[in-house]
Amino acid sequence: MSGTVESMTGFARLERQAEDVRIIWRLKSVNHRFLDLSLRMPESCAGLELSVAGHLKKSMGRGRVEGTLNLVNDAQQTRLELDPERLKALLEVESRAAELVSQQSGQRDAISLKALLAWPGVVLERREGQDEIVPDSDLGREVLSLLQEVAARLTETRLREGAALVEIMSALLDRLADFREKVVTYIPVVRETMATRLQERIAELTAERTVDEGRFAQEMAFLLNKSDIGEELDRLQVHIAEMRSVLVNGGEVGRRLDFLCQELNREVNTIGSKSQEADLSSLVVEMKVIVEKLREQCQNLA
Repeated sequence: MSGTVESMTGFARLERQAEDVRIIWRLKSVNHRFLDLSLRMPESCAGLELSVAGHLKKSMGRGRVEGTLNLVNDAQQTRLELDPERLKALLEVESRAAELVSQQSGQRDAISLKALLAWPGVVLERREGQDEIVPDSDLGREVLSLLQEVAARLTETRLREGAALVEIMSALLDRLADFREKVVTYIPVVRETMATRLQERIAELTAERTVDEGRFAQEMAFLLNKSDIGEELDRLQVHIAEMRSVLVNGGEVGRRLDFLCQELNREVNTIGSKSQEADLSSLVVEMKVIVEKLREQCQNLA
């Protein structure tokens, strides 16, 4: 039975009514090399941002986590405000851009008032009587409490996805182990074929002259040693066993598995470079495909 392995992808949404305010939390996570938080919260919740970020850092592994908080209060009056400084800066940028465009083509379309007003931050939506929300306020505690619930829900989805990925990777490792065993069975055939080819080649070169059996044995031993893939097969078996162990133990496994995939790829490539037989080369190609699939799945795990 596998341990707890998390995928980096997941989604969760929860809402709660707190007096006259409806609190809505959405959390979405996708792949990322590290834990990267992106929070979108009302201006009135700026005082909660550190608490929100701290909780998510404790509860999340790797991944880009996007958190969105909405507070809906139908009883409050909403008003729109214009940010004159942002609008002025936007017009200055538009003027410079228009000048550059006219120098190149001589024609341009003027930016519309609708486009100006749609620019983020030019028009702000504010609610009348909206006070700053702090962690120790009643509403602040409700917001943070719901965050804990939605973060737990997101973790559940990541764990379910992780369990599915573990099954996929375990099946791929089984296939890779099967192909490795097939390669092992080819080793005697490869050696016999190599000896036969060497004998035929020597016979062609020497014609009717007698071949020194001792010299032939030395050359054969040299070629067999040069093309031997026993060590690569042994290391391949060790890496497969280690990957299975990592999946069983669980935890934050993504980086470890990614490193092991690199090692698998190295051994398979070396086997391929030493392979002269068409059937053996075909097996190596199949093994490369499996290792690439393993690597793709590893990049989804936290």
